[in-house]
Amino acid sequence: MKRPDMSIRIKFQLIIAMMSLVGIAAMAVVAGIAWTSIAKTEAVLTKSLLSEQNAAFALQRLSDAQGLSQDILAMTQLRDPDTYLPDFDSAVADVKAGMETVAYFAISGEIQSEVDAALIALGKWETATRIAISGEDTVTLPAPHLLESWRSKARQHVAAISSIVKSAARNQAREATRQSSFIMAVAVSLLGAALLAASAIGIFIARRTTSAMGATINAMTALADNQLEIDLPQSDKTDEVGQMTRAIHIFHDNALERRRLQEEQKTEVETRKKGEAALRELVNSFETIIGSVVSEIHNAAGTMSDTADHLSGNTEDTRQKAGMVRTTSDNTSTRMQSVVEAADKLTVEIDQIGSAVVRASEVVNRASDRASRTNTDVAELAQAAQRIGEVVTLIQDIAEQTNLLALNATIEAARAGEAGKGFAVVASEVKALANQTARATEEISRNIARVQSSTTEAVEAIGEITSTMTEIHEVTDNISTSITSQTTATRDISHTIRDAADETRDVSQNLTCISGAIDETAQAAGQVQSASHSLKAQADVLKEKVTSFLNDVAAA
Repeated sequence: MKRPDMSIRIKFQLIIAMMSLVGIAAMAVVAGIAWTSIAKTEAVLTKSLLSEQNAAFALQRLSDAQGLSQDILAMTQLRDPDTYLPDFDSAVADVKAGMETVAYFAISGEIQSEVDAALIALGKWETATRIAISGEDTVTLPAPHLLESWRSKARQHVAAISSIVKSAARNQAREATRQSSFIMAVAVSLLGAALLAASAIGIFIARRTTSAMGATINAMTALADNQLEIDLPQSDKTDEVGQMTRAIHIFHDNALERRRLQEEQKTEVETRKKGEAALRELVNSFETIIGSVVSEIHNAAGTMSDTADHLSGNTEDTRQKAGMVRTTSDNTSTRMQSVVEAADKLTVEIDQIGSAVVRASEVVNRASDRASRTNTDVAELAQAAQRIGEVVTLIQDIAEQTNLLALNATIEAARAGEAGKGFAVVASEVKALANQTARATEEISRNIARVQSSTTEAVEAIGEITSTMTEIHEVTDNISTSITSQTTATRDISHTIRDAADETRDVSQNLTCISGAIDETAQAAGQVQSASHSLKAQADVLKEKVTSFLNDVAAA
């Protein structure tokens, strides 16, 4: 059994539904792909930034922990280690937290392996450092070179993690960008092909319908003009065109029958009357059938016109949505360009910080050199004070001898009687002067002792300052290295974001191509609308011809 054909109205409704669904699906696919591409790129960049920041933070805090451990171990009299351990514990905890965060955002198994190795080395160094600080278990106290070896291994693993994170993030960003570009190209191609196919199907159905309707109308016009020797169109369709074709065959058969009856009317009046009755019945039946068919054709033409108008409206709506998506894509490209500019500014600021760190390192070097020279000067001052003390001791000895001589002179003057009075006065003055000299030299000795004590303390303080300057120099070198690494990472991120902005511009260009396909669909809708108007006009002509024919038949 043959499957019945769809009506013209259903066909055009299906065309509208198909083109609307294709347009909506295409817009959803394009918007989804664009959003997925942007979200995936942002997720990769976010993981990269978080991993790099935590790796750099862990590296910095590892340097802080090393400096704290060296300061604590350098103290000659460590009364209570627990008062110094909180800062050390905080630095070590920060390193572990940074490593755990890097492991959480790990994008490769290699990063996890490096994190595990770094935590193992860090644990050994932390345990050994605690034993060394507490000083309780001297049997298990590790050698200094083992402490440095474990710390170096932990630092090497942390630095390796930073390098791996940067490389893996760049690779995944490139892969995400490449996949998004490929998917977008395929989606745009499929969208264009679907729109063109839908337009071609609509035009094909419209032309096929109008062609069949034209042949049917020509046959009806010929029959209306009483041209019965014509080739009638053939159709086995079950739609409106097929119904009208079968009605034309009935109309043609009726016309032939009418002609035969007219010929027989000349011989038999009764037969003529019966023939007229039959003809009237056939005419009424034909009028009913053809009127119904013409009405359906007229309604189908109206539906086709409404459908074409609806299709044109949907096409305009699709064009507006495509414009909105293109505007969104342009805004996204603009925001990504802003991110690129911010990254470039960040790179410049990091370079400035690096320059400032280098200048600080130079200042520390100069201060260290100056402290060394000052230490030498103070040492020379201590030696000079020592020599002054020796001179003061010599003066004290001389004053004591002078005092003895004055005492002897006083005794001799007393023995001399009146003749020695003048000499006794001089001896008394000399003795008083010797006593004053002794008191003055004692005061000088005390001051010299204070100067020597102060110079000794100054030498020790300057030595500590020099050691601190050396440690500051090492820290600034580490900071300079970290800043250099951050500068490189920031530049890589800037390049990756710039690539993503380029891909977003490609999406905008592809949307321009889609707008062109939508314009072609609008043109096809216009053609369908014109065809529907033509079909409606031809249906009106057919109705007039049929009415005229029926009037002629009725008049006959």
